[in-house]
Amino acid sequence: MKLINPLLSSKVPQLQAVASIVTLRPGSPPFIVFGPPGTGKTITIVEAILQVLEADPRARILACAPSNSAADLIASRLRVDRMNREDRKLNMNQLFRFYTLSCFKNQVPDDFLPFTATLPDGHFTVPPMHKLQDYRVVVLACVSASFSAGIGMVRGHFTHICIDGASQATEPEAFVSIKTMADSNTNIILSGDPKQLGPIVRSAIARDLGLEKSYLERLMDSEPYDLKNSYGKSGSVAVFQIPIMSAYWTFSPSVVKLVKNFRSHDAILKFPNQTFYENELQQCAQSSVINAYLDSSYLPSKKFPVVFHAVAGKDDREASSPSFFNIDEITQIKSYVQRLKSDRAFRTADKDIGIIAPYHAQCVKLRAALRNVADDVKIGSVEEFQGQVCQPLISSHPLREAYPFIVCTQERKIILISTVRSSKEFVEYDLKHTLGFVANPRRFNGMSTLSLFRRILTEKPHLVAVTKAQALLIIVGDPQVLSLDPLWRSFLNYIYLQSGWTGPDITWDPNIPVDEAGGYDKDVRQTVTLDMNKFARRMEGLALADVDEDLDANVDRPWRDVE
Repeated sequence: MKLINPLLSSKVPQLQAVASIVTLRPGSPPFIVFGPPGTGKTITIVEAILQVLEADPRARILACAPSNSAADLIASRLRVDRMNREDRKLNMNQLFRFYTLSCFKNQVPDDFLPFTATLPDGHFTVPPMHKLQDYRVVVLACVSASFSAGIGMVRGHFTHICIDGASQATEPEAFVSIKTMADSNTNIILSGDPKQLGPIVRSAIARDLGLEKSYLERLMDSEPYDLKNSYGKSGSVAVFQIPIMSAYWTFSPSVVKLVKNFRSHDAILKFPNQTFYENELQQCAQSSVINAYLDSSYLPSKKFPVVFHAVAGKDDREASSPSFFNIDEITQIKSYVQRLKSDRAFRTADKDIGIIAPYHAQCVKLRAALRNVADDVKIGSVEEFQGQVCQPLISSHPLREAYPFIVCTQERKIILISTVRSSKEFVEYDLKHTLGFVANPRRFNGMSTLSLFRRILTEKPHLVAVTKAQALLIIVGDPQVLSLDPLWRSFLNYIYLQSGWTGPDITWDPNIPVDEAGGYDKDVRQTVTLDMNKFARRMEGLALADVDEDLDANVDRPWRDVE
């Protein structure tokens, strides 16, 4: 197998995944590429697609992603490089990028247009059936994947259906392509990380009915995909040996876990690795990048590039919005950005910095505070930092003709996180609405408790936030609120014991093991319950007083009116 992307030549798990996908027999069980943060899921899927096409001239592949931007990323990596005559990627007769009919050409990068079908009025359309059948790869968003069935294409036309980022798609979204286009011989390939952000489901009813769990995560919870008990063991899952680069590698045919992290410093990776990935992740990032801010003045511990800055601020809401903001944290974040930008020893550019906050109002006010200070710093929610995007190069760029657009990763050398919440009385509100970092655990690894509180606070999103940092991670927040959750308490203990803490001192013993069952929010819950009971009794008393006055008025008024 001659690799198309030479960067994969030394990456054994990626090679395992590619070789396994290429050798799948028709109608095999769904194959999963389990890719933790920074392990190269998308480039692995793209390599597998191209290798399948080279190995089987009859192969036809439907490549899906949860969003158009993610689908654009796949298409950008599959399309041919016009400046490289030996390029083994796909030309406009082999690759079709489908956009919905409601999308306009001006919403799409110009260099994707040759890979589409358009009408004279600027709308996208569907090519004739015979031409559509000739394309070797069709790329689209998951929700659009039924278009081919809608125009009469038979089930089974596509030999493979690949869903990149499947952990972020709801199960119905994933099944749009599978139920409409797959037959008993179609191979399904899913890539993603069930430990990171799952589908965004705003309906409480839908969440209760299980739609918050992706198809990929549901499969990973089943026995054939159980990495702890079945991976690589004969008896429950068959084991194949496939020759790769003159060596033999043994692995499960159902799932391959990518374990080499090419993004973050080990200090940033260590806690998520221990907590979510059984210490299997290996730090393989470029040392010149991940060590860039060691010994800097921002670090309380000069060799530990993780900082927790304790702030006892106040979270507020404006009358016109339910979203929270915290001025004290905004002030502290701005101070860090100014220091980073003015430090000539490190030459930090705006594009090196990312700021993550869980609330829209906080993001808006952070942008306003940093206007004219750091206009090009990316500020957004955890969801906005998930995945990668394609952006066109400006027309004057010297590489514009060869590379019309570039792939922009959402990771940054420096990530600053504002957790916002400082009022314990609002924790119940967050729990009800699945908001914030203290209410949604996947935002930590997106990071949940065995109770609802932990599920919401630590489930996944915070890990996404933490693992987007390459060289420096700074978290600004209120430890009294964050420590109510066992996962956050463990993370704060980790930072404190590594001397990465600054601001008001810790108020609990970080050496005491954290109880995963939680209970740290018990006092808050009791206080809130007592306050609500007092409020209810007071309101009941006022209501009864009003009733008594009304009764007196109804009885006495006639005589008093006569008087």
